[in-house]
Parts: sequence; C-alpha cells; structure tokens
Amino acid sequence: MQKNAGSVIFSFSHDKETWRVERMMKVYSCIHESYHWLISKMDDHKGELTVTIKKPNKALADNIAKLWDIQGEVHVKVISE
Repeated sequence: MQKNAGSVIFSFSHDKETWRVERMMKVYSCIHESYHWLISKMDDHKGELTVTIKKPNKALADNIAKLWDIQGEVHVKVISE
C-alpha cells in the first residue's frame, strides 16, 4: 500500500495495517521543515523503516533514527537516491 503526502511516498507492508503510515507520518512531522525536501520515500516493512533521501545527510539520518526509536522500533535504514 502507498500513500502520497506531497512529495513524500509512504509505503508499508500490509494493506490492513494503516497504523504503520500513521507512525511514519508522526516521524515525518517531527522532522524540521528545512529537511522535508530531502525525503522522497518512507517505507515501514515489519517495523523496519527505510527512508530514501535525495542526498546524504548524517544529521537527518540520526534524527530519523531517534524519532523511529520513540515509536518503539530500532531498525532504520537511510539511503540516498
């Protein structure tokens, strides 16, 4: 299942688990707006968050990992296009 929020595509592994997109959107909404343009995709697959960004940014990657941890998950991959 995919949902598009502006320029970000949110996807998750099971169509019936819409709560997955809700927690990805929580993470996204807590990221400072100045970083939003860098994020193109967020995917939650069985609790592992994969975020695709337009160019490498360590501060953003660290922030995403901390925010995902707050959601009760620790597995995060941040990849550059």
